Amino acid sequence: MPIVLTDNDFFTGLSNLALFMRLYATNTSSAPEKFVDSFMTDTLGSGNTKIFPWADLPSVVDYSPTSSLLQVTKVNAGEEYLQITERKLIKSSFNRYILDMAFTSESGMNGFIGYLLGQMESAKVDYLYDVIITDLFAKEFTGTSQNATIDQYDLTKATTFTDLNNGQLLNGKEIAKQVQLNLDNIQVYSTKYNGLGNKEALSVGDMKFIFCEPYKTDNLINLFATLLKSDVIVDNFHKPTMYDIPTSKIASVNTSVIGWIMHKYAYQMFYKFTFMGSFFDVSNLTINNFLHFWYGKGWLENLPVVKFTAKTKTLGA
Repeated sequence: MPIVLTDNDFFTGLSNLALFMRLYATNTSSAPEKFVDSFMTDTLGSGNTKIFPWADLPSVVDYSPTSSLLQVTKVNAGEEYLQITERKLIKSSFNRYILDMAFTSESGMNGFIGYLLGQMESAKVDYLYDVIITDLFAKEFTGTSQNATIDQYDLTKATTFTDLNNGQLLNGKEIAKQVQLNLDNIQVYSTKYNGLGNKEALSVGDMKFIFCEPYKTDNLINLFATLLKSDVIVDNFHKPTMYDIPTSKIASVNTSVIGWIMHKYAYQMFYKFTFMGSFFDVSNLTINNFLHFWYGKGWLENLPVVKFTAKTKTLGA
């Protein structure tokens, strides 16, 4: 709201001036940008489509003395594709001549203008952040082992601190056990972890793990605090790259979702281009700024994913 100048206490005909001004930037967190960047792949130069071919493992057969030299054997193969489908625009305007009257120096005004332009980029990141989270929770997986449930005690029924602490520890251990089990299984050839039923095996370095914050803070931190007293965790609990979804971004219908293990490119975004330009309207001395970003996004069914969901158990049962 605009400032109302007050009368000077000594000379009531004069007004006290407001001459100190400081802008505190509120777009300084790098967490949303890092999260978005983890899903971004190469910008699409030409065309509007990325194509992703795949091929299943060939069959192993018994040896036969009968010649099969001229027999054609084709493996199951196909392709998936993602297209540029989203065309977004962010606008922001300012008038230097009018804005100048709100600042005590040109440098102060320029700092504010820089902040306004930076807010446009922040708006893009915030928008894409929400798009990714929405797509993560909305995706339904069809592979045999792509949906894993993990027993979790209902800690709202805990009546003592000891019960609460024990329940958190048990919950954390169960999550860690199931995560490790699926990590081990994904690293050997299996048809169960992708939507096409192809035989695949991944290294941990090709995976990312996305944790919903309530399960990370309440469960795994307690578990790791215990396990880190031993060297066992260093050798045996190999983790892919981890990212968090904070509680504020989790809708009430999704509170049972613990997280995902996925191939790092199973869900991806890519730009066609980003462009920022401005236009000076001489009729009203206003500078209109425009940030365009066109992008594609989507899931690749051939790449492994496991979604973990909590199944509530009664504490003490």
